[in-house]
Amino acid sequence: MAPHSVLNALDNSIVLHQDVSLASSRVVDLVWSEDGYRQFHSQFWQDDYFQDDVVWRESDSGWLFLGAGYFLAYSKATDSARFFTVPEQMDALLVFSYPFLNLLVNLLKPSGYVSLHAAVIGDNDKFVLIPGKQNTGKSTTSANWVLKGGRFLTDDFCFVNIDNPKIAHGFYPSLRLRKEALPLLGNLLVPQSLQQKGSSKYFFSLLSQAPDCFVPRAALTSVFCLHIQKGKPSHLAVSPKTGFEYLASSIAFSVQYRGDSRLCLQAIKKIVRELPVVQVNLSPDMNENYHYLKELIASS
Repeated sequence: MAPHSVLNALDNSIVLHQDVSLASSRVVDLVWSEDGYRQFHSQFWQDDYFQDDVVWRESDSGWLFLGAGYFLAYSKATDSARFFTVPEQMDALLVFSYPFLNLLVNLLKPSGYVSLHAAVIGDNDKFVLIPGKQNTGKSTTSANWVLKGGRFLTDDFCFVNIDNPKIAHGFYPSLRLRKEALPLLGNLLVPQSLQQKGSSKYFFSLLSQAPDCFVPRAALTSVFCLHIQKGKPSHLAVSPKTGFEYLASSIAFSVQYRGDSRLCLQAIKKIVRELPVVQVNLSPDMNENYHYLKELIASS
């Protein structure tokens, strides 16, 4: 029942990965519902709300996520979701995918999955988790890695299961870049390959630009805690405490997206106890960093 523009965007921007080794799979229907949006908008949206405000309502029967020009609601009784967006919000929801995090976090939570604020990059069968501590170059480093041919699961958000948090599952194959990062990547990026959201955030879709670089699932070999310095790249084995400090932002992200912060804390503790934690000191030279990381990941 959705317009063709929505169906085309879903076809082009959302990939469902099916693992043939799984005995069964779960399908959650996503139904286009303009009437549902109008009902909830008149019921909950206030005239003094801003464009970026959202409304969250949760009950025993399901939950509702409502914003300016869109909504996403899930019913436990039917195990299905209803969705609607006005045309001007199409890219924000279907390409950038942020509202769908609420859907995935809540659907995966009962099965013991938690979300981590972290990047995952690697090559062959060796991938490293790069926790999302602010202003350490996580997304810029991931972009530099991918644009030079490295493999990539995420630069911002992934899922792990509490029973085996050393396996990371991807969310959406795109790079999320701030305006300040673009000059650092030089001629690796052309303006036509980027989609802009707001005045300072840009997205690079791997689905259309570099599909062979994306992996939906990766076994983790180390935790890399990035630090920017003026000298040559270097690295140092550090304590689990440092890894915990870098991963602590995942707890706030879990709360933000209505996840289970207690399980998130347990997963973080398991990860930093079971995987080596390495402080990686990067230089301002992106090319130098790439070659250094390539060697370091290969030896992890």
